Amino acid sequence: MSKARRRKRAGAARPAASPRTRLFQRAEQRAERLTTLSRLTRLIASATESDAAFRAIAEAATTLLKAKTAYVWVDEGGETLREGGSFWARPEPAGRIVRTAPVPRSASIAGAVLASRQLESIEDVQRDPRWWHRALAEANDLHACIALPLIHHDRAVGALIVAFGRRGAFTPEETNLAGLLADQAAIAMENARLYEDAGRRRREAELLAAVVRTVSTSLDLATVLQRIADGTREICQSDMAFKSTEMTKQLDPPQEPRRVHAEKVGAWRRGRARPSRA
Repeated sequence: MSKARRRKRAGAARPAASPRTRLFQRAEQRAERLTTLSRLTRLIASATESDAAFRAIAEAATTLLKAKTAYVWVDEGGETLREGGSFWARPEPAGRIVRTAPVPRSASIAGAVLASRQLESIEDVQRDPRWWHRALAEANDLHACIALPLIHHDRAVGALIVAFGRRGAFTPEETNLAGLLADQAAIAMENARLYEDAGRRRREAELLAAVVRTVSTSLDLATVLQRIADGTREICQSDMAFKSTEMTKQLDPPQEPRRVHAEKVGAWRRGRARPSRA
């Protein structure tokens, strides 16, 4: 008798699990998922930069729901939504796939769940015209999808798109877990934004204090102007800043003052031949 036939016969002879056993198995699976959710929530909450928070959210969704991939779409108030971060379960696509292009708010899955503020499950994204990255889905055998809005204090901050292969309908437990994760993700995104804003304000205050010290201690006009230009460029995160000064000379006898020369002081971002933002 072949090994395959023996295994088949052994499987047929094995008694079916009792209702109590199945109930115990489901309880174990639920406890495992809740433990995973708790661990991943701590991972998300520890991210203090937006990019790290977006990737942690996508990784948590992929791991918790046993999906192929997850994408976080960020709502910045415009007509399009941009990809904030993604995670792939398999290392091959994770190292090969580039960031996706922005999608229109009015004609995308992410935009639809942001408008409805309701979870949406899709049987096959390859047949849904709102899935814009068709080649991505075909190349990685993506079909089923669950999409969730990320809402913080009644304000939409983004959308979470979790994609799977072919599978059946999502269970109530899976949708509940996805909803819990989305709630934590929205909080983490807002916390990361607030942390970045606080860091930016601190850097601006430090730069302003340095400029004030230079102005109050230096008697050289060129040095003062150069420090002001440097500080302005850094605070505004521009590629270039400059300040022009006009010098005037009083004529004798008194007449209308006339311009004798103009001095321009500039500051450019290091490594740029031609500045693009001023």
